[in-house]
Amino acid sequence: MRNAGFILSFLLVFLISSNANSQDLFYSGVMHALNRDQEAQLEDAIKILQKASGNENNANAIEGKYAKLEKKSNKKDWNKKTWEAKQQRILAEENYQIAYRKILNVYSDIIMHSIYATNDDKSEALSLNEAALSEFKDAEAKLNKFKNISKEELKINSYDEMKNDLFEIHYLQVNGIRSQISTMQKFMNKNMVVQNTEDELALEKSEKNTTIASNNDDLNDNIRDENVNKVNNKIYTQNDWDANINRGLVFKVQIAASKVDLSDWFIKAKAPDAKNIEVLYLGDWNKYMVGEFDSYQEASKHRDLLRETAPDSFIVVFKSGTQIPVTDAMK
Repeated sequence: MRNAGFILSFLLVFLISSNANSQDLFYSGVMHALNRDQEAQLEDAIKILQKASGNENNANAIEGKYAKLEKKSNKKDWNKKTWEAKQQRILAEENYQIAYRKILNVYSDIIMHSIYATNDDKSEALSLNEAALSEFKDAEAKLNKFKNISKEELKINSYDEMKNDLFEIHYLQVNGIRSQISTMQKFMNKNMVVQNTEDELALEKSEKNTTIASNNDDLNDNIRDENVNKVNNKIYTQNDWDANINRGLVFKVQIAASKVDLSDWFIKAKAPDAKNIEVLYLGDWNKYMVGEFDSYQEASKHRDLLRETAPDSFIVVFKSGTQIPVTDAMK
């Protein structure tokens, strides 16, 4: 399976071999949360960005060939001779737009389907994302006038004016994606959930797992359904809860989660010193965690040690083998 590590490695090669200004458009904060389709979209985007960079290099080479004409201020001949450079600039921007659209769609999907701390946060995030999409549509409309432009038109059009127009189009696209990244950064700092969660998302219904209480006030009430979770191929069955939720709790540190299997090397890189990494299959999620602690305080110390390799790690708690929400009382 291809994963975030592959994408980031591919991106590094691209940045070394390219003079494109797109390196800040790949937000590492969500790379670990991508599904296979999203990974494929970003991989395609990187390849297309390489093509765009090649178009720009072609344009630069053609410009260099006729540089003397520009220095002599012979604009008529300059525009005529450099029509192929103009063509390459347009092709570059068309390729940029295809690549940026793929990135934009991935980020939009993440923003739209993430879990937010409050409904107000969600509304604001969706609004900001919509503004970014609108800005990108404006760029697409502006680029349309350059599509299918003839050789004759390229010869008479001002090169400087065309480059200014293409620069504006490029800026709109890049700014739209940067706005999305700012949105994700802002709300991830406010407990926006992309893959790892202490939210009730971790306790959602599935065919393999019976409903668990999602409200802390109900934890001591009428939970009697059988709940089965798989952790390291062990089966845990729970028919009821201990009346005192402060007893029999096990705290762990979750280092990653995904809707597809993550590679061993990727997970081990998250917790290189861990003797054992557990996997819990909950609904569509594969959750990776380390350690077993009797208190939140002990778990938090271990989580802090993992911050360098797993910056998005957090504490989860289990009772009789079943994950339950972390409460203020536990802390």
